[in-house]
Amino acid sequence: MALRSIVKHSYIRASRDGKARAKAHVNYIKFRPGKDKEEQGKRSFFTDREDGLTSRPVHEAIERQTGTGVLVHKMIVSPGVQDANTQEYVREVMHELGRQKGLELEWYAVEHRNTANPHAHVVIMSKDKNGRQVKLSKDDYTKLKETGDKYLERNKLLDKEKQKAKSKRPLGAKLKEAMKAAKSEFMRVMKEDEAERKLTRFEAVKEQEAESLGDRPDYNQLAAKRLAKEERQEKQKAEAWEYYSKSISVEMAGETVEYSWNMEIGRLRELEKLSEAGGLLSQEDQEKLKTWIKDSYYEEKYIERKSKQVEKIEVGEYGSIAKESTLKELSQVREAHETGAIVLSKAEEKALNSWLQEKEKEEPIRVTLDGEKEPILYDRQDSCESLEFLASEYRKGEDWARDGITKAEYKKLKQWIAEKRAMDKASSKEELKEDHGM
Repeated sequence: MALRSIVKHSYIRASRDGKARAKAHVNYIKFRPGKDKEEQGKRSFFTDREDGLTSRPVHEAIERQTGTGVLVHKMIVSPGVQDANTQEYVREVMHELGRQKGLELEWYAVEHRNTANPHAHVVIMSKDKNGRQVKLSKDDYTKLKETGDKYLERNKLLDKEKQKAKSKRPLGAKLKEAMKAAKSEFMRVMKEDEAERKLTRFEAVKEQEAESLGDRPDYNQLAAKRLAKEERQEKQKAEAWEYYSKSISVEMAGETVEYSWNMEIGRLRELEKLSEAGGLLSQEDQEKLKTWIKDSYYEEKYIERKSKQVEKIEVGEYGSIAKESTLKELSQVREAHETGAIVLSKAEEKALNSWLQEKEKEEPIRVTLDGEKEPILYDRQDSCESLEFLASEYRKGEDWARDGITKAEYKKLKQWIAEKRAMDKASSKEELKEDHGM
């Protein structure tokens, strides 16, 4: 099951300029320009026990770090929902991380609310409060996410988020819309390290100019210009998305039919064929429709490619499932996904459906006759004659066959017969070649 909590980890090594870089990171996450900074005033750090700290104790903690290797660990932690108390959330996940590793972690965090989903930047010292080395692995990130999701479940925040999404989303809208918006939102959060590196490079250029010109550039003015540029870019993105997602209205048989970008690609292609007759769509709408079809096509191909790479799906209380799981196990997971008990990614959902189709194709057809305790089994390995007999009886409307198999099973039966006939035909051709000495 996909985890809602988000964790991103990196670190700063104890190199010659390591402590200077670590302090620059601390200043960056505290003073980074943004609307949330203006609305909240000065940001402050918090720890497992204290609130309202300046950057000074963080700098002092960095100075106390000794040895080689990692100097500080950097993390971005987000509950992934709007209504969570970020500080409470961070304290719980960091406490649990320390408990699991048997360490008393020394960490400092600052909350950012410059995105739709609040998050916190956490700086973890390389030595815990008892001087023991702090090492973090990929397994630790997963455990952090699991702890975060347990916090969300315990506080019923996931239920609130689902209800909020249902109330805002129009009936029948797909998960694709939410995924696309979330992807854009969290790319901004996850790219903050890149912005920090840009500021670090800017500091180096500033020092060089100070040496050559004897005067320092006004950092506040440059930062303001950079913020203004970011806001213009965000506005342009929002306008582009508004245009892209605006539906196409089509008059058909006296009624207005709305087509949107997140419809099935088949329906979009039907509209494209209708528009080729001319006069149905404007040139602008034709171009937009082509873009929608192209995007849907590549997304389908991408999901299909990713689904083939799925070997196992973790599904919480259901454990894990794979291609080798039983039909019952696979069906239970699909039902849980459809009812919202678990959430699968699109690639996982496609892989699950593919596994189910294969299992259902192999599942024997059981026909129960009156007076018989055990059903008669028909499976893929039976002879073509046996399978054709059952199909013939079903088409004739014989009660025992009509009552014994469903329409879906009859469709599967026809597939088995077609496979058998194709195999027999191929076998006959091979025998004919051998008879003629080919």
